[in-house]
Amino acid sequence: MGKNRLEAFSDGVLAIVITIMVLGLKVPEGAGMDVLAPILPSFLSYILSFIYVGIYWNNHHHLIHAAEHVSGRILWSNLNLLFWLSLFGGNRVIFRVLLGSPGNLCGCGTSLACARQKNRAGDRRKLTTIRA
Repeated sequence: MGKNRLEAFSDGVLAIVITIMVLGLKVPEGAGMDVLAPILPSFLSYILSFIYVGIYWNNHHHLIHAAEHVSGRILWSNLNLLFWLSLFGGNRVIFRVLLGSPGNLCGCGTSLACARQKNRAGDRRKLTTIRA
């Protein structure tokens, strides 16, 4: 399989994750700056989440371009990474609803940590596959 299919699939999944995150934003009713205050925590949460997903997408993009071919092991590793990133999008909505709850903060942190660990493990495996 060519690496272009893997990159296209990953881009599609990350686009869906970002779409789900933006659906959690509510449009303020009314006109004026005072109407924006209640949605500010939600908007800041979205910005932070978007930055995190963007960092993972950027790193993934550079890693795929460094690869010469894609093996089955890389496909499964990539799918695992995308799974953890997809959970992060849902956790962001939950975190916004119960802002400040230690359980939701823990959920967001856990999904980020798992995605990070999976990304780091995948990087090492992919680079060994590239050099072999």
